[in-house]
Amino acid sequence: ARIRRASPYGRQKNWNLLSVIIKEGADLRQEQLALQLIREMQRIWSLESTNVFVQYYRIMVTGESCGIMETITNTVSIHSIKKEFYSRNPGYAGPPYTLYNYFVTSYGTPDTARFREAQNCFMRSLVAYSLITYVLQIRDRHNGNILLDTAGHIIHIDFGFMLYNSPGSVGFEQAPFKFPMEYVDILGGRESAKFGEFRKLLVTAFLALRKHADNLCLLVEMMIKDSPLPCLGGGPATVTALRERFHLALSEQQIEDLIDNMLVSSCDNITTRMYDAFQYYSNGIL
Repeated sequence: ARIRRASPYGRQKNWNLLSVIIKEGADLRQEQLALQLIREMQRIWSLESTNVFVQYYRIMVTGESCGIMETITNTVSIHSIKKEFYSRNPGYAGPPYTLYNYFVTSYGTPDTARFREAQNCFMRSLVAYSLITYVLQIRDRHNGNILLDTAGHIIHIDFGFMLYNSPGSVGFEQAPFKFPMEYVDILGGRESAKFGEFRKLLVTAFLALRKHADNLCLLVEMMIKDSPLPCLGGGPATVTALRERFHLALSEQQIEDLIDNMLVSSCDNITTRMYDAFQYYSNGIL
């Protein structure tokens, strides 16, 4: 209220206060494209009444190597969560501190209403970002690029590697999406009712996207010609690969089988664990 009163535009009905980061030395055009695609996916899910969670944030590109990025408030990276625990517990020699431990500490034991509410927020957002990661082939999914908000939603940021390009151009992360055991534990284990709900919503959300595959492919196709963006470096083959990931020829039952296979492939995937280990030893990311 104080800032609004001091603003010369404070009387405007659409006045708003945003927290932003000024970025220099970084090309934000690919980040902007990623967010345009994510926003379209968010629109599709809303149109299809699919109960998933996506956190959109805005970017204004002001030049080839500079721009303004909206921050996501009330969030912390999973890396920071774990780093804070080890900082507060020097010499800790117990089992590795996981996101499940954080949920119990922050929201209570799994039998409490507060935990179940946070668990549901986590599940709905995990469905969305798992499919976003798979469809757009988003890579570099270490815990510095994955946030958690105060309600329990998981939120992915930093989309420098997607569609065609990957870290080191080696395509090391082979899982369809990131799904470590600590995520499974938050859902209550593979045999839990919440895990079954997660699987069912994953199928529903994928089928919703598949109905609008042409829209998403067209958005990418329009950007291909003479694009300097690394993610579009594959040319028309990038769009072809994107379309193939929707598996348009499969029946709904076959899509359910596909999702089951993706879950098995992604769960505790060895390349995911190895990439996390690489990030820890090279950059200290927990």
